[in-house]
Amino acid sequence: MSNSLQQIGYTLLSACLLHNIINYFTTPVKDAAYWIPTLGNSIIIMILGFFLLAISQIIQKAEYYKTQNDLTI
Repeated sequence: MSNSLQQIGYTLLSACLLHNIINYFTTPVKDAAYWIPTLGNSIIIMILGFFLLAISQIIQKAEYYKTQNDLTI
């Protein structure tokens, strides 16, 4: 489960970066009225990607401690 969350997190971060690069070079509009909403959406997607990466690390640590200590979660 943690590997799938990690893959989704990396995919979101990659897609956000690729979207920003493509959007920057293909859009003729360079004013702030256009870029502020786009940047806001990108920041939300990046936060979600980093959140999923953090959750996957927490799950991996929990699985490690469970096997080391033979605990039930």
